[in-house]
Amino acid sequence: MARLRCLVLCFLAIVFMISCGQSKGRHSSEVQPSEFTTDSVGKPITNKVVLTPSSPSEFNKIISGSGRVSFVYFWATWCGQCIQYNGVAKRVINEALNRSELKNFAIISADYDKVLNDFTIDDMAEGKKALEIKQKFAVIGTPNMFLLIDGEPVKYVFTTNDAKQIVDELTEISTADKNSISTMKNEFNLAAKKRNSDSESN
Repeated sequence: MARLRCLVLCFLAIVFMISCGQSKGRHSSEVQPSEFTTDSVGKPITNKVVLTPSSPSEFNKIISGSGRVSFVYFWATWCGQCIQYNGVAKRVINEALNRSELKNFAIISADYDKVLNDFTIDDMAEGKKALEIKQKFAVIGTPNMFLLIDGEPVKYVFTTNDAKQIVDELTEISTADKNSISTMKNEFNLAAKKRNSDSESN
């Protein structure tokens, strides 16, 4: 009986060790926002940069730039769904960095609570800017992804899109003529107004 009990305990110990190892493996493979950001905001990777704004003002500053195309990813530490889509954002970065035709672009990883949440930002002026950004992009929740040019949003990116498709669209925008860009901006602004209006009415 004692021998059987010992065998059972050994078996349970082995099962526990295996399950812990699998759990650890899953945790280590999860992509966190810090994995696709640089050590300091705006640290250049040649002329391609990964940016992590810490305030609404900083966000507004870094999205500007003549001819620059940007992929903006709004996420939150409390957003469980963001863990799933962090992988998409990281693959976009890896894909974009390998595209020689993308001459001037930025990847912007924006923490919702630092850039958009006017309720958690103490400074009133910054809180107002956060609200303006939220309205401009029509951000209702997280995760949210957008494509920009010259600091202006031109396309909402569905989280179901794969990295190659997103970078293909970035490349297309970077080579678009002024009329096409103007059309994209106008279409986005109309869609954003409708999205904001629908959100307010619900």
